Amino acid sequence: MREIKFRGKRLNDFNQEKEWVYGQYQAHNLWDGTTANNVRHAIHYLYLNEHPGCNGHMLNEMKYISVKTLCQYIGMKDCNGVEIYEGDIVKAKTNIGHVKYNEKECLFEVCTLDWDIKFIEYSCWEVIGNIYDKELLED
Repeated sequence: MREIKFRGKRLNDFNQEKEWVYGQYQAHNLWDGTTANNVRHAIHYLYLNEHPGCNGHMLNEMKYISVKTLCQYIGMKDCNGVEIYEGDIVKAKTNIGHVKYNEKECLFEVCTLDWDIKFIEYSCWEVIGNIYDKELLED
């Protein structure tokens, strides 16, 4: 069974995207209180790995994230042992594409400029970046 985990870009106090954080995804709706269905907006965050707290209790640290950068771990690692997430840019031989989830076929695939490739077609992908980091996209 594959491990279910996520990553997203942490938001600072000014709603600016910062570094990547990894953990379990949660979202909560904030209500304005006028009607049962009137949702003002949702907050999105990741619970990070447990870490030691006071008196030996384990604590979960919560980080608010930009939901547009939310990516799920696909359960595979690249040829260098790096975990592969949705939105990663990967390379195999001469093919370069980005990882996305195909809802129709219920699987992860790599989208290239020419076609979509199922992961089983190549034995070794290499993560070379992701679609959310502007530095790589500008190169």
